[in-house]
Amino acid sequence: MKRTILIISLVMSELLLSIRANCQYSLANDSFTFGKRITDPIEMEVKEANGKISFNATNRSLFDYTLIINFSNLQNVFPMVFKREIKLHPGYNNLFDLTIKNRDQGVSYEYSITYLMRLSKNPDLTYPYLVPVGKGKTIYLNSIINSGVKTFISNQFKISNGDTVYAMRKGIVTALPENNSSVDRVFKSGSLEILHGDGTLAIYRGIKTVLNANIGHQVFPGEPIGLADEGGTLTINILSSVENLNFKNINMRYSLESGKTYPEDSINGLNISYPDDVIKKELTSKELKKFEKGKLY
Repeated sequence: MKRTILIISLVMSELLLSIRANCQYSLANDSFTFGKRITDPIEMEVKEANGKISFNATNRSLFDYTLIINFSNLQNVFPMVFKREIKLHPGYNNLFDLTIKNRDQGVSYEYSITYLMRLSKNPDLTYPYLVPVGKGKTIYLNSIINSGVKTFISNQFKISNGDTVYAMRKGIVTALPENNSSVDRVFKSGSLEILHGDGTLAIYRGIKTVLNANIGHQVFPGEPIGLADEGGTLTINILSSVENLNFKNINMRYSLESGKTYPEDSINGLNISYPDDVIKKELTSKELKKFEKGKLY
């Protein structure tokens, strides 16, 4: 049998994060790249057994990727696949098989791969987020005074040392405040980062201790995720991707009561509640049963 030839070329795209200050007064825009990236996030595996050649890939990131495989010089296999584009979820992915036509003859193939992080570009801008500082409290935002006029800063919540911080919606933890493991993260340290189902990424800054939120752990809306540090401010950013895999800060809407949402620049001084219908919005049927029994978290 002719020896199999593998030609692999890897292309990694750097993601530029443009986080714009979302507040009630103008601030200079800040731009960020990922503070930390995983080296070689996609690992290919090819196995030959029982007359088939199996192609598999491991996605070591917690973000979805798009994998593009280009074949050339295919001999004695079918189907004659020359290009495939496949979505890779985190973890191990079975891709496809090629069948050997004649096991008594040699097999030859060459392929190259390209992969890009896959992120949603169309988040639901009307999605109702829970206020992360806890139900039953009053919202107090940081403020500045300019020419005698007080201006409140959106998404910078006043919070006391040791206060509990809560998840604003369901998602997967992708980075912890103090973590040196190999992960894709926006800030090198100091941020708790959670990836939502629609591809938006929540950045929580001002947390010193994480509660029940390990890397890869799923959190639910209203679940305690951390304790505030001594800085007195919890800063929130919700990022979505735009063209060329750049990110931008989006304007979110907060849910303080069932069936009604408030823009982020109009919540200072309002009381916080966690409506059940908002908590249930992204839950599976199994999760809904746990929530009804008070056992979701």
